[in-house]
Amino acid sequence: MSGRLAGVPLRAFALALALAGVTASTHVARASDAAADTTVEGYVRSMADSTDRWFGVSAAAVDTAGIDSARVWVLTHPGQAPKRHGFGVSLAPLFGFNRALGGALGGEVGAGALRRQGRLTASAQWTTGADTWLGGGAYTKRWLAENEEEIGASLEIRAGRECDGMDRDYHQPVLSALSAFVFGRDRSHYLRRDGARVALVRRGAGVWLGAGGRDELESPLATTATWTLFGRRPVVIPNDTARVVRVHELDAQAGVRLAHVPLTLEAHVWSATRSLGGDAHYNRLRLAAGGALALGRHITFAPELEYGRLTGAALPQEAFYLGGGTLRSLDAQTLQGTGRALAHADLLVNDALQAMLGLGRAPTFPIQLGAFVGAGSVWGADPLTGHAALTSRDWPDRRDWLAETGVSVMYRPGVPSPDSFVRIDYAFPLGADGRRNTLYVSYMRTLNFLQR
Repeated sequence: MSGRLAGVPLRAFALALALAGVTASTHVARASDAAADTTVEGYVRSMADSTDRWFGVSAAAVDTAGIDSARVWVLTHPGQAPKRHGFGVSLAPLFGFNRALGGALGGEVGAGALRRQGRLTASAQWTTGADTWLGGGAYTKRWLAENEEEIGASLEIRAGRECDGMDRDYHQPVLSALSAFVFGRDRSHYLRRDGARVALVRRGAGVWLGAGGRDELESPLATTATWTLFGRRPVVIPNDTARVVRVHELDAQAGVRLAHVPLTLEAHVWSATRSLGGDAHYNRLRLAAGGALALGRHITFAPELEYGRLTGAALPQEAFYLGGGTLRSLDAQTLQGTGRALAHADLLVNDALQAMLGLGRAPTFPIQLGAFVGAGSVWGADPLTGHAALTSRDWPDRRDWLAETGVSVMYRPGVPSPDSFVRIDYAFPLGADGRRNTLYVSYMRTLNFLQR
C-alpha cells in the first residue's frame, strides 16, 4: 500500500459515502413468486447425454438426488434463495507477470458476502523486477433482485497501488499476463496508479446507469524483465512512458437495450478538471452500438460501431488505441490518437461444426464457424512520435481508415461468461498499406465494442 494514500482528499471518500447512501436507498423489485427454473439440471443432463455418446453403456447414469432436493426446496420456498451462514472468509494466491514488473507474487484474503453485508478484500504482491509492493483493499456490495444475477445495483470502493494498462478500453490483464509469461507476445503498455476509486452501477431489465470517481497519482513504469518461460524474446520491449499526473476524475455511463429492435446503445464519459483538485484537465467520450440479427435458422449477423474522442490534455494514458481486438490485421496498440472510429460485423454459423459433419459431439465441445469484416481509424497523433496529440477534428480523414476481412473458428466454453468465445481469426487486410495476413487468437464476446 502506498504511503500516498494518507494524503487522499476527503472529497473522494465523501463521494464514496454519498454513492453508498444512494444505493442503499434504492428499491430492488422482488421477483415473481413462481418457482425459478435452474440451469443445474439441464447442464448435468447435457453432460450425461454427451458422456453416453462418448462411452456408451459404460457411462454411469446421472445422479439426480441433489437436483430433486433442490427442486423440493424451491417449490416450498417460492421466490427465496437458500440462506448461507458464516462470514465467508477465503484465501487465494495471486500471480502476475509483465515486462514492466517482472513476476508479481502474493495473495488475497476476503471476508463477507456480496449480497448481505458486502465483501471486504485485501491483497499484496511483491514484484521481482520493479522491486516494489502492489496491493490494497476493496469493498464490494450488491443489491440484487431475488433469483437475479444482474438486475439491481452494485457498489465498489477500492484503494491501493496497482499496475494497469495504458489502454483503458480493451486491456485484459489475465490474458496479457499469460501471453507475456509463456509466449512473450504481450503488446500492452503499463503505468502505475496510487489512490482510491469508487463505482456505482444500477442495472434494470433493459437500462443501466453508472457513476464513479477516482483520486489517483499516475506514474510511468520502465521495462525490468525481458525473460519468458521458454526463453523467447518479447515482441515488445520498451514500455510507453505515462505522464506523471494527479488525476481527480468523475465518470458517468448509461446503456439501453431497445425492446423492439435487436440493438444496444452505450455511452461513457470521463471528466477530469483542476477545479476538482487534480493536475489533469481532459474530457473523454466513448459511444458504442451493436446488436445481433438472425438471418434464418442457421446464420446470425452481428454488427457493431464505436466512436471515441479525447479533448483537453492529450495524456498518453487517456489515448485511444487501434489494433488487436479493435482491428485484427493490426498488432495491438500499434496506433494511438485522440479520436477513434470503428465498424465491425460478424457473420456467424449457429450450427456447431460437429453437427454439420455428423459427428454428434457438439454438446461437449461445440465449434462454430464465421466470417467478419471491419474498418477502424485513429486520428490526432504526433507524426514524429506517434503519440496522441491535440486536434480540432471530430472525424477521421478518409486516408486514416484501415479495413479488413477474415474468417473465424470459435469455441464457446460457457465460463466465466456465457456469451464469450475463444476465437481464432485469420484476417486479410484490405488495401496496400504494409499490413500482412494475420492469425489472431483471443477470448472475447461477439459484440466486443459493448462494454456491459
